[in-house]
Amino acid sequence: MKRHLSALILLFCAVPVLAVERAPATRGKIVPPTAEWKAKVESLAPAAPTVEPKAARRVLVFSLSTGYYHHVIPHTAAVIEILGKKSGAFEVVHDNDIEVFLPERIKEFDAIVLNNTCSVGPARNLFLDVLNNNVARDKKAGEKYKDWTPDDRQRFADKLERSVLDYVASGKGLVCVHGGLTLLNNSAEFTEMIGCSFDFHPRLQEVTLNLVEPDHPLLAAFGGKGFVHVDEPYLFKGAYKKKDFRPLLEM
Repeated sequence: MKRHLSALILLFCAVPVLAVERAPATRGKIVPPTAEWKAKVESLAPAAPTVEPKAARRVLVFSLSTGYYHHVIPHTAAVIEILGKKSGAFEVVHDNDIEVFLPERIKEFDAIVLNNTCSVGPARNLFLDVLNNNVARDKKAGEKYKDWTPDDRQRFADKLERSVLDYVASGKGLVCVHGGLTLLNNSAEFTEMIGCSFDFHPRLQEVTLNLVEPDHPLLAAFGGKGFVHVDEPYLFKGAYKKKDFRPLLEM
């Protein structure tokens, strides 16, 4: 049975708060990553991977959002690049062109990170957003598709979606960071693959996260303690109907 493993699954449940640590609060407006900030992240990043890869790995970080733009997108991209470079575990490639998902190009990567790839509602299909030039922050993103017919755009969007699904089915990796799961939020197959789709989130608030599997390698950095921080806790629809998931954190 396929298992969904994620350290970022937040489940609403009544659990006792044990030993927790409080994450630093955000201080006003989020600013782009500075050299000082990156240096601090690098100083905290591991110098070696937990498991040595048998071969060099390439990771695609896709950070395009056509809908809501999260201001932490560049921070997330920088952290992933620093982790890969310092540990030597993987090489990061940043590319926001949707054509990177074509079968002949996507196969070059061992994993894909969807970095807050929020699409436009109600259709919630980022590929179609670009093909229809419906990109809030970059009105030229889909300019080269302006002469395409609606049918041609739909066929190409379907091709890119199928490419992503086949890529993961072949055994390659996919990581959705926060709004990343809304890339194809209304796609039944994509939703089944991820395990859920985005419904809504309440206001930004302080949340407490407890460790479900304190001894799991992905949670080693927390030293067996839960933590409190400010976040947008996502509520899902169609969530994990097959119960084939493995949460590492619970809220």
